[in-house]
Amino acid sequence: MTEDELKLILAMGEREGVVEQEERQMIDGILEMTDKAVHEVMVPRVDVVGIEAGRSLTDLITLIVDHGHSRIPVYETTIDNVVGVVYAKDLLRHGVRSGDPRPLAALAREPYFTPESKHVGELLREMQERKVHMAVVVDEHGGTAGIVTFEDLIEEIVGPIRDEYDVAEQEEIQFVSDHEVVVSARFPVDDVAELLHLDLGETDADSIGGLVYERLGEIPKAGAALQLGAATLTVESVRRQSIQTVRIVSPEPLILDRDGAKHAPAGEGPPVGVEHPL
Repeated sequence: MTEDELKLILAMGEREGVVEQEERQMIDGILEMTDKAVHEVMVPRVDVVGIEAGRSLTDLITLIVDHGHSRIPVYETTIDNVVGVVYAKDLLRHGVRSGDPRPLAALAREPYFTPESKHVGELLREMQERKVHMAVVVDEHGGTAGIVTFEDLIEEIVGPIRDEYDVAEQEEIQFVSDHEVVVSARFPVDDVAELLHLDLGETDADSIGGLVYERLGEIPKAGAALQLGAATLTVESVRRQSIQTVRIVSPEPLILDRDGAKHAPAGEGPPVGVEHPL
């Protein structure tokens, strides 16, 4: 059976109600990935936001705040010589503050390179296996053609998704009880861990939904669950294969306030909004 024949069967199945529209869109995305090359989905060189290795950490913090990117390529002399990638999360982990004298190279991770001709599906598998969230795309002459993120590749399957840097809006945590909350999938994972006093382990994901994608290794359906430390995370709702909300249950009482005060159970107060970091 050819790809075109399979697409025809899917279209017929959708018309007859055997295949739902969302399922067909997802399968179409997977089929297109087998033919699509990385250069078709990458952020082109002219749009790449990078920083020269000799610049200061203060300059890097300003760049992150101004552009809202969570990963910044570090290069020497020109963008054709990328020597590392700095993750905004790593700045927080290492306690970086404005005026920090450390060189960028001290905090940069090793870059992951990929040829622009590689198929999207193949690169997605590689990045998932290596737990890499950004790849530098290289042209036939060895120069930098652009960059591509794990999110870019996922969008090729499920359609546009948003992370906490796409729109500056408030997200909500809704308390069901002292031990159970429902969280927007776009809520920053670091904020979830901090505000609820949860140990979610090390992750490069930006949002709680991204963490679920990372740990499950697949596009989950509603009801998919995983255990992280003492907490159980369950996909509460999904729309167009994009996680919308995640339910978190903990044997220990969940705490919201930074000073340790327990949040009122459901029915005793409104949902709580938290502004985005960076």
